[in-house]
Amino acid sequence: DNTDDHTSASYIHPFSISNLSEMTISTTSFDIPDLDLYIGRDVNGNGVMDWGNEERASSGQFNSDESVYVDNPQDGLWFVAVHGFNVGNGNGTFKLKIDTVASGTGSNSGLNVQNITEINQSNIFNSWLRIIYPFIHSLFQPQLWAQMNHGSS
Repeated sequence: DNTDDHTSASYIHPFSISNLSEMTISTTSFDIPDLDLYIGRDVNGNGVMDWGNEERASSGQFNSDESVYVDNPQDGLWFVAVHGFNVGNGNGTFKLKIDTVASGTGSNSGLNVQNITEINQSNIFNSWLRIIYPFIHSLFQPQLWAQMNHGSS
């Protein structure tokens, strides 16, 4: 990769999304001093990362821990370009992570919880007592029995 030209990124990963409310893309590396992250969307539908008009976000910290958040990304083909701004000895590995959150519509409607029972603080306390009482009782009962036996001899 050419340090002065992020369009020379040698790693470009295409991926398709649909029905997302957000996505976060991040990189990290322990042996590459400085990576930069560029995110693009295939606006013209040619299947290629066209720099400039298709760039949507970027992160260029002074290390390899980069992160980009995209709110309500449009459906379609996206690209992650990882640019080696400073790769040290010329090689190394990095971790690329793409986290997504499904939107509340369509087939990816997110988390659906059913048959939920709400409880208040009193319910929690009473439930806790039902769980903890037998344990506490079992701790002290042998001592009482031993004291009663000891006292009768």
